[in-house]
Amino acid sequence: NNRGSGGKYYKVLRFFGVKISVRNKKKELELAQKAFYKQVEQQQNLIIKKLAVFENFSILEKISKLDSELKTHKTLLENLLNEEYKLQNGNKRILAIENENLYAHIFNNLIYNTEWLVKKNFIPTGGAANYSLLFGILVTLNYVKPKNILEFGMGQSSKLTCAYAKFNHEYSNLQIIEHDKNWIDVMSNELKPSVNVKLFQKKMIKTCYNNTQNDIYEDLSDIVKDTKYDFILIDGPYGYNSTYPRMNVLNLIPSNLAKDFVIIMDDAERAGEKNTAQLIFKALENAGIQYSFRHRGALKTQLIITSKSLEFINLY
Repeated sequence: NNRGSGGKYYKVLRFFGVKISVRNKKKELELAQKAFYKQVEQQQNLIIKKLAVFENFSILEKISKLDSELKTHKTLLENLLNEEYKLQNGNKRILAIENENLYAHIFNNLIYNTEWLVKKNFIPTGGAANYSLLFGILVTLNYVKPKNILEFGMGQSSKLTCAYAKFNHEYSNLQIIEHDKNWIDVMSNELKPSVNVKLFQKKMIKTCYNNTQNDIYEDLSDIVKDTKYDFILIDGPYGYNSTYPRMNVLNLIPSNLAKDFVIIMDDAERAGEKNTAQLIFKALENAGIQYSFRHRGALKTQLIITSKSLEFINLY
């Protein structure tokens, strides 16, 4: 529902019974764009009127006057386009912040009543997991109840997966892959690995694909073996400097993928992750695996891929 308030537009959303009102930036952008096109039309009409005044001038004078008016019009148009570009990007950033705040609100409400999560000391800032990622992980853990979890990259998200696996130690196992030994040492004190929660250090190496060099973890066959994973979380290794980053998951399809599965890839707004996403889709299709997917975005964007049996996860 939209309602006017002081000239601004708001949208009312409901998540798990929580009613939240946030600014509707899409509506505001539409109004700004209409104003932009109206200004362009006004400039064009102004030129037409001025040309009528030039009727008694000589051909050379008309050309000179017309050239001057067109240059003025071009400058004004460029200024308007620059303003519209700034407005669009500014609105995207504001919308991302609003979505992040929305997911933060929902996530913090959900974890309050999550019995398996005792420590709630999350720091989703900077390059760490953001709230939309934490929300997606929490929903998957609570509703899919995965038995075998593989996590690429260690960080804030690992606080969730570790707590879940330890609480459900009778049937759940978690394996976390990380390349940075110093970071593993730091996080080990926080995560406190156990019999069913294991941290593995794997070197980050370069692999060639489609004439590009890309960062991946070294061979994982000694870790994954014949395990069938129903939840794979991809947030490592670094992806910002690769054309096809984080391709280790491709070696798990279909041999290490459970019949019912969820795959979440972080940083899905980046060009490299988009390229890898297409490779994942292709691998699933080549294996004859039907799937569903969606993107969830705030300050960062996640790609959530599920088996058709678990596509209800993408409704949240």
